[in-house]
Amino acid sequence: MIKSLELCNFRNYTSEKLKFSSNKIVFTGENGQGKTNILEAICFLSILRSFRTSSIKALTKIHSPGFKIQSEINIHNNYNTIFEIEYSNRRILRIDDNSISKATQFIGGIKTVVFAPNDIQIVTASSNIRRRFINIYQSTLNPTYLRALSEYTAALKIRNNLLKKSTNIQEHIAFEEILAEKGSILVNQRSQTLKKLSEEINNIYLNIRDEENSFELKYSPPSTTFNKDSYLEKLIAIRHKDILKGYTSIGPHCDDFDFRLNGKALKHFGSTGQCRLASLCLKMASINMMKKLSSTETSGRIIALVDDVTGELDDRTKNAFFNSISSSDQIFFTFTQMPKSDFFSNSEHFIVKNGSVSEAL
Repeated sequence: MIKSLELCNFRNYTSEKLKFSSNKIVFTGENGQGKTNILEAICFLSILRSFRTSSIKALTKIHSPGFKIQSEINIHNNYNTIFEIEYSNRRILRIDDNSISKATQFIGGIKTVVFAPNDIQIVTASSNIRRRFINIYQSTLNPTYLRALSEYTAALKIRNNLLKKSTNIQEHIAFEEILAEKGSILVNQRSQTLKKLSEEINNIYLNIRDEENSFELKYSPPSTTFNKDSYLEKLIAIRHKDILKGYTSIGPHCDDFDFRLNGKALKHFGSTGQCRLASLCLKMASINMMKKLSSTETSGRIIALVDDVTGELDDRTKNAFFNSISSSDQIFFTFTQMPKSDFFSNSEHFIVKNGSVSEAL
């Protein structure tokens, strides 16, 4: 559970330190005051990425050289750990004042699931949005996946450069072997995770809609990439074509998955309401899966970040949503006004105004 959060030159915050004692924290305020920025900072502590932008510069307060995020987190048996991130000319990571050289050693200290208004794009938008979701989710759960993804991405960049300018076959083979080894790990783990998420989503969907429908995630990996040897053979076989194209045309950087209701892809045939519900169920299933996979060593680390997404939900869906996220160890909400639901009766309430946060009286 997050006990404190300190922001320095992050987004519209010059210097702000917050302390929390509840597992439900609500931030209210008008739009554009900085509520979502707080959730973004917590997410950044978890995965070293923003759920809103890929630009580090956008996270830094205007006219500031960099930003700092620091948090005291109770992760197990009342033992508190200090996580710290600094960005200026370079990134500095610390845990309990000890420098951390590798992102893989920092990511996953807390495990966050973000509920945001644009989550519907995971269902309706391009495949890179879905790959980004599964990469972040799986990396948060599994350091092995994160390392494989990092090594695969680096090898992919080098092979793509070689395809454009090098005829040295031995150089190609060296990086194709890395792609085959790490790529097969990614594809196999994605397949297993999406299968479990699909089952979880189907149960959640049926509980909300109570209809005779079948809901599933349909994974579409590149052909022959589950096995390292067959993947390597495929890379070698298409090398000449890839040289002509100038990029690697198969691999987990190309795959996708569909949300299907009764066998039909929601991306093409679903209504806006169905697509929005599917994305909400995906995030709820993510929390359920995290909780099932968590151990005593990771207790206290599962954090839900809810960015004003309940306004359009009907009562049944809203109740199912609140019931689902209650399994999180801590939940942070943003609203323009404090909800009247009994669910928030024991929550801490903060008011955000123009990059300043005060506790509600």
